[in-house]
Amino acid sequence: QTEVILRLGESPEMLSYLRLIIHDEIVAEVPEDRLEWAATLLHSEMMRPIPELNGLVIGAETKYGRNLAPYNADTNVDGLREMMVTEETVNGR
Repeated sequence: QTEVILRLGESPEMLSYLRLIIHDEIVAEVPEDRLEWAATLLHSEMMRPIPELNGLVIGAETKYGRNLAPYNADTNVDGLREMMVTEETVNGR
């Protein structure tokens, strides 16, 4: 994960949004108008093959919300929701 953070740090804008690393998660605080860009960048970096492990790709989930608790329509409408990041999103299509 250190390599992922170092690559993300190559973008001064993304670096300013990074807030927290929790185990295998990266938390960023991003303005809503930059959400898709940030989610796509984070997802693509997390899914990059790991050369030291013979190109192993470890899956990643991308979520967004105004707080870290799970989304619930009755009790937490601002909670985390899954965001679908597809190959088309990553490649800008």
